[in-house]
Amino acid sequence: MEIVYVERDNRIDLRLKADLNDGSGMQYQPLAAVNKMEVVVGGVTVSSENGANDVIRWAQSGYATGEVRMWLGRYTYKVGLIDTYLPIGRYDAPLIVYDPSNAHGIMWEHVPILVKSTGSE
Repeated sequence: MEIVYVERDNRIDLRLKADLNDGSGMQYQPLAAVNKMEVVVGGVTVSSENGANDVIRWAQSGYATGEVRMWLGRYTYKVGLIDTYLPIGRYDAPLIVYDPSNAHGIMWEHVPILVKSTGSE
């Protein structure tokens, strides 16, 4: 279970693997062609195009093959005029990966996430 503390910089590190059915088994996947990722946490879709300030990043200098880093505690979205953080709770958050060959995205995996308020036990 990954823990997200709202308003904090704690990072989630993932490495994406896939079986290409070529007999090589599960292999870490190169992500250079990926142009967008989304993770859905408590009904909130967090979307990234791998920008320098995005809360989801991949295929950056120093990243391992298949590595994805997420800083979800920093993510805010608008509810009316108010900036809001992800909702507190436990989630089985789907990770969706997009590239030019998969414009509608591939459901890669579900990430078990616990979102906690800052300072909660």
